[in-house]
Amino acid sequence: MATLTDLQRAYNALSAKATPYQTLWAYYDGDQPLRYANPNLKTKFRKLVEHFTANWCAVVVDSLTDRLDLSGLSHEDEGLATALATAWDAAEMDVEAEEVHKAVGVTGEGFLVADVDDEGATVLFSNPPEICHVFYESSNPKRKRFAAKWWVDEYDDRRYLTLYYPDRIEDYVSKRKADNVQSANAFEPTEDGTRANPFAPTIPVFHFRRDRRSGKGELQNVVDLQDAFNKLFADMMMASEFGAFKQRYVISNADTATLKNAPNEIWEIPAGEPGEQPTTVGQFDATELANFTAAMDFVANKVAVVTRTPKHYLFATGGDPSGEALLVAESGLVKKATSYQRRLDPVWVEVATFLLARGGYTTDRASVKVTWNDARTVQPLAEGQARQLAIAAGIPLEFWLEHREGWTPDEIKDMSNAAAEAQAKQSLSMGEAMVRAMRDFNGGGNGTMPEEEGVAAPTVPAGG
Repeated sequence: MATLTDLQRAYNALSAKATPYQTLWAYYDGDQPLRYANPNLKTKFRKLVEHFTANWCAVVVDSLTDRLDLSGLSHEDEGLATALATAWDAAEMDVEAEEVHKAVGVTGEGFLVADVDDEGATVLFSNPPEICHVFYESSNPKRKRFAAKWWVDEYDDRRYLTLYYPDRIEDYVSKRKADNVQSANAFEPTEDGTRANPFAPTIPVFHFRRDRRSGKGELQNVVDLQDAFNKLFADMMMASEFGAFKQRYVISNADTATLKNAPNEIWEIPAGEPGEQPTTVGQFDATELANFTAAMDFVANKVAVVTRTPKHYLFATGGDPSGEALLVAESGLVKKATSYQRRLDPVWVEVATFLLARGGYTTDRASVKVTWNDARTVQPLAEGQARQLAIAAGIPLEFWLEHREGWTPDEIKDMSNAAAEAQAKQSLSMGEAMVRAMRDFNGGGNGTMPEEEGVAAPTVPAGG
């Protein structure tokens, strides 16, 4: 068997993930097909059923990414922390981070790609995971061997493919239109061909992953349940049109064409002749829609279980939980979010050291700190009580704020400075009050010292 080239490996990996990832994004966006267990029903009902969905896929992903709120990157050195914050803001990384985290939630992986703009500045931007891939060393799954990215140019309708190595970047273009590309043989080097990697020895593709083994996102186990829910929803809507209203019937030999079904309308129907079918009036039972809503709640409950999404996010449970009940209900989601944070931390540290290196600063990874906003739903009363108990137990306030409440070092510093300033003002105010009291006492209660009015201060004899 012939050894595959890197170009072939890149083509195989990117083409394999394209359709599955596009499907996952479609489900996240609510573009979900109506699926039937019996394919014959799809043909029979294709003109009768409109498309009805309740998009749980977006709820599952958004409930997670809302708690992957990256506060920022900092450094233990104050000067480097300032430089990192400046580079972070210049690259608009707050927006890019949200896009990366959403991609990880939907597909299981996300990408940041670095490039150099026309002015020579370094830019970082998120890329859809279906157009990027990273290959790792077999002996060291943490070390990148090379990365790949492809896209279709909207002007010439050709597919471009770039391979990123530590020392170089190789650019390829398809010989034919993008729709006609069927293998790696359809590519040839561009006019520039191979160029030096401006970020050497860093491969400028940063890979964020849920895990190394499967690379599955949050929707992997939700798609089938979403299909089941949509089918039940469509069935309920059909039943509401055809069977949810009671239908009346009349059995009579008399002419019923003049009968009208309206409020305050009285039907006068003659009895049947002897020996004939007697006149009968009745109604059919309505289809019970509660059967559908109960089934839909069952499916929504399964979605909550397999994704650890709080049930009150998905369906009514008799009111939103409050206080400690809310914390318990969201504990699974919080643990999942903190697990994601731990897995994403090393890549954000890699991004931080890259940004500093591009600014001419050298640092070690251990000096960089990734700060996330608290993934928990904050209950002010419970949080304040926990903080008081921690301080009473001897835990320093700064330590508690940083390690338990997620405050950044800058926020803690600002808090300490504000507290010191407030204490200084309070001490100054107390000192002024004491001086004024002494003036009132010595000056007869007018708030001024005698010297201030040109009167010599009275002296008190020794011992007197």
